[in-house]
Amino acid sequence: MSGTKFLFNMKLTIAIPTYNRPDKVLNTVKTLLSLINDETCILVLDNCSDVVIKDYIYENVDVPNTGQLRVQRNFINLGADGNFMRCFEYCKTPYIWILADDGIVEPEAIERIFLELENNAGDDVVGFNFGSNYTSRTETTVAVGMGDFLSKIDNFENFLFLSTSVYKCDEYIKNIRYGYWGAYTMASQNIPCLVGLSNGKKLIISKYKIVINILDDRTEKWPDAQQALGLSALLEAPLNLTGLEYEKFGKFLFASIETFPRILCDIILGVKFNVDKIDDYHIYLYKKIYKTSFQFRRNKPKQYLAYKACYLLLVCKPLLKLVLKSEAIRKSVLTSSKFNIFVR
Repeated sequence: MSGTKFLFNMKLTIAIPTYNRPDKVLNTVKTLLSLINDETCILVLDNCSDVVIKDYIYENVDVPNTGQLRVQRNFINLGADGNFMRCFEYCKTPYIWILADDGIVEPEAIERIFLELENNAGDDVVGFNFGSNYTSRTETTVAVGMGDFLSKIDNFENFLFLSTSVYKCDEYIKNIRYGYWGAYTMASQNIPCLVGLSNGKKLIISKYKIVINILDDRTEKWPDAQQALGLSALLEAPLNLTGLEYEKFGKFLFASIETFPRILCDIILGVKFNVDKIDDYHIYLYKKIYKTSFQFRRNKPKQYLAYKACYLLLVCKPLLKLVLKSEAIRKSVLTSSKFNIFVR
């Protein structure tokens, strides 16, 4: 049977967006080829890497002739979120699992996915959120609508984690324009799913774990400033939330955001300790983080005082220079965040 004919029997695409990490994506492809069944195919989206990923994979993997592995290269770098959305453009199956190129896949992951697909095949399903090392679910639940989702989701960080969700393509792409709209949010792949939920669709919250998240080798977490600026935009998505639901959604988004001193450290690192380079751009972003996230933060009086103290340092450069003369403080700034968004 030819590869083209074989593809008509496919049910699930495992799409792997990647950029300049040939060894990581190669290892992931090798793992998946040993796990996939006859109804599953692999799609690698090369975001115009310096190394042509297709050549690299084909040189190092015995590629099957069934059509179960495709590598698509973008002509230009679309950015990470643009590449996530591109996965749907090239998907030819009813369901898609977008997997990080360094994802550690559970050996039974595909079997578990297919079990949930068979048990929840209704037209009103927009997607599935599976477990990871973030979760300890004992049963599968069904969320209908945003209010029900906000009540039943056990770990919002797991929901935001790229590799834990499988989407029903025909329902997801009805709202894919909102994914492109939300490319700034760091959670663009979640937005069409959330819009579908707000329109009464179902999300299956599965008890099964399919992937393990690993900390990126550059940092222990995304920088606080990037999270606060990006995730806050999700509050502008058309999700038809009531007042209480909006408040709950905001608290989910900002649950892991640290205090304002950490954001001040991001700014200092962004200018490489050259305080004179701190300008209206940095102050504007700092104030925007405060305005968009403060109402959802815990311990508001303490957060407010921290915000005002750090703001004083930003606008009073001689005072900030004096503070940074302390080696202990400089060391604290250096260890607070390994990379940032304030570099221009």
